[in-house]
Amino acid sequence: MHKSEIAAIKDQVRSLPAEQRVELIKYLADSLSAKGQESIPLKFGKYSETGRRMATESDFRIAEWHPTDRELNGN
Repeated sequence: MHKSEIAAIKDQVRSLPAEQRVELIKYLADSLSAKGQESIPLKFGKYSETGRRMATESDFRIAEWHPTDRELNGN
C-alpha cells in the first residue's frame, strides 16, 4: 500500500461519524489479534533450574510503581 493510499484512508476516516469510527477500531483490533491460539498454563517449576534466585515479596514491592500526585496529574 502506498503512502498516498494511507493518506486517502485517513481522510475517509476523518469524515466518519464517531459510531462508525468505533466500529472501524473494533474491526482493526479484531483483525490484528491472534485467533485460535489456545493458552497453555505454565508448569510449576519450569524455570526453577535457571540458576537464578526466585523473586521475593520485597522484589515485587520494589518493582511496584508508586506515582506522585504530580505524575498522576501529567505535570
